[in-house]
Amino acid sequence: MVLAASFPVSGSATYAGSQGQRVRAISSPSPLPIPERLLDDDDIVVVSSLEDPAVLPTTNRIPMTVLRQAVATEFGTTAVIDVSKVEPALSEDGQWVHTRFSGVVREVLRLGPKVPPDERLVAGQVVEFRFGGGEISIKGVTVRAGQVVPFPAGQYLVLLAHKSGPTWWTLSDQPPLVLRNGSLVAVPPSTSQLAGLKMSDVRDAVRRANRVR
Repeated sequence: MVLAASFPVSGSATYAGSQGQRVRAISSPSPLPIPERLLDDDDIVVVSSLEDPAVLPTTNRIPMTVLRQAVATEFGTTAVIDVSKVEPALSEDGQWVHTRFSGVVREVLRLGPKVPPDERLVAGQVVEFRFGGGEISIKGVTVRAGQVVPFPAGQYLVLLAHKSGPTWWTLSDQPPLVLRNGSLVAVPPSTSQLAGLKMSDVRDAVRRANRVR
């Protein structure tokens, strides 16, 4: 993105994008939801938040260590999910954009020992989980919040953090990973070190976590 100019507009910064579009940066949270903060001449609005977690981590830890720690989370659930739909959505309070994954649980690999009964997934269950960040069109304006990742539909390994609504779960700090030919594949720009590991590695990590309960 090329910055041509920068000046304050209602507490935000505005600049020209590489395609000559008007790009405006705003912060969240705000007293007003995103739709009410859009201006008539906006082309692209980029929302940032200091509270947004790092969902696409880069670490120097050994991949198997990262995997074992993620799988062993007491409150987490490790599952394989067939995702039929991936779409962006405005958060309930209008302050952020989520990427929503809808699909069916194919296999539950592990339930953390402290997962509450009403948050326990079972094979065959229809489920929605959410990734913090995404891009959505509101009133003809492109709104981007956090990391924008072009996730495809398909089969995923998901490390679920907790149930956040009646029927949906919020991801932990590990992004979902596509399963292709028995291997974990990260969707760019994800830099997850779990990419490239085999499902056999995941099952080994699950067995190890179960032994140390």
